Amino acid sequence: MQSLVEGAVVQALRDGGGEAVRLYVAACAERMAPLFMGLRANVPGRESDLDFYAESVRDLWYADRPLADAAERVRLLERFPELRAALLAEERRLQCSRNDTAPAFANSA
Repeated sequence: MQSLVEGAVVQALRDGGGEAVRLYVAACAERMAPLFMGLRANVPGRESDLDFYAESVRDLWYADRPLADAAERVRLLERFPELRAALLAEERRLQCSRNDTAPAFANSA
């Protein structure tokens, strides 16, 4: 069940268009920056990941500028081990929610 706040956020993102979505993503990514940076700062070989993360968050805030390399950034971010685990967990959650809401006859096949 969706909370009042979740509903308000969803509606604001729908009404606000691409700029609102981009700023929302920037805010979410920025909130995670201290955690990501703190956990990965001393991990050998992750220096370029830290720089890439910081640059990507910075560039998201410039909603008036196009992200010409957005697809490439997504591809690179999807390689982060932290995101692979999160993406798999989200895929499992979505699959379970689909199975829970499927009609009874759909599960009997």
